[in-house]
Amino acid sequence: MSERVPLSKLASELRRQNLVEPPPTYRETYNAALDGRIPAERGDNGRWSWAAADLPLIAAALCRRPRTLQSAK
Repeated sequence: MSERVPLSKLASELRRQNLVEPPPTYRETYNAALDGRIPAERGDNGRWSWAAADLPLIAAALCRRPRTLQSAK
């Protein structure tokens, strides 16, 4: 079983490993957990956590795609 890490450390870990550009805020990771967009679990104590082994999957789910500018016609 993979180590569980508090959700509060997710944004800083993504920033540290430079996995998502720009790095998400805590609020963005919290909302992603609430919405089920990232694999996270709410413990009996009410706190959210994620599995360290899921970090690449989480990074992919939070990946921001740059907007393409459309030329005016």
